[in-house]
Amino acid sequence: MPKPFDAVTKRLIDAHPGDWLKLVGVDADGVEPLDPETLDTDISTVTGQADRVLRVLLPEPNLHHFELETGHHGANRAKWLLRTSVFLTDKYDLPVRSTLFLLRREADSPTLTGNLVYRHGQSNYLSFTYHVVRVWQLRVETLLAGGIGTLPLAPLATVSTADLPGVVRHMARRFEAETEPEEQEELWTSTRILLGLRVKRQVANDLLKGVRHMRDSDTYMEILEEGEARGEAKGEAKGKIEEALHLLLRLGGKRLGSPSARIQEQLAEIQDVERLEQLIERVFEIESWSELL
Repeated sequence: MPKPFDAVTKRLIDAHPGDWLKLVGVDADGVEPLDPETLDTDISTVTGQADRVLRVLLPEPNLHHFELETGHHGANRAKWLLRTSVFLTDKYDLPVRSTLFLLRREADSPTLTGNLVYRHGQSNYLSFTYHVVRVWQLRVETLLAGGIGTLPLAPLATVSTADLPGVVRHMARRFEAETEPEEQEELWTSTRILLGLRVKRQVANDLLKGVRHMRDSDTYMEILEEGEARGEAKGEAKGKIEEALHLLLRLGGKRLGSPSARIQEQLAEIQDVERLEQLIERVFEIESWSELL
């Protein structure tokens, strides 16, 4: 089942790709990336689905592949980055920079060094370089002064729990001054979900108490957490499909209203859990069930 942070981080990258590129140092000597474009990353037939891939139209076009993790995968995640990089290079004939965002300490591993080397005897026959961003090591000042699209990461950075209220107040001032109400609601929902990677739910609720535009965040979290728990309990492939469909109908019903009988039939015919997860991610980007399908 998709984890809550999956959907919000992907949406943050989609909405603010330049902010995420700046966070990993893509500035090209002061020249802004020209029209970073989210590419079709459905490469599951070979490697699975990449979190997000951006095409950057610099003097020398290139791709940036972002992966975001909360769980411990160790060297397996580096191997995944290598496979995805090779596929993307072949498919688009462009150089690829891979960045792995570790959103909490539990995802870290000494094997994630930024370089994956395969050896035969005394010789290296393959070397792959990638970048690792350990979010808890980022300076909170950098995120607070950075782009709106990466600001929800600030509570995960180098800040004590005692100082989190001040961080939230700073975020509130920026959201209020720089974004429209609808976007503020999405940004606060993202912040609430990411906060859950660091503190318990009630602590997160207390930190955000009184914040405007948090109307739907708790309900959204409850639906996602319920779907995740039910999916883990069933475990088998059929159960995962059923729970993905259940989650899609609940989130979609909240956003779009009850689907017609025909729409429900069409959704029930989908027996691919990855396809259902893609639809879950799109629920908040469309205006009708028909558009979703």
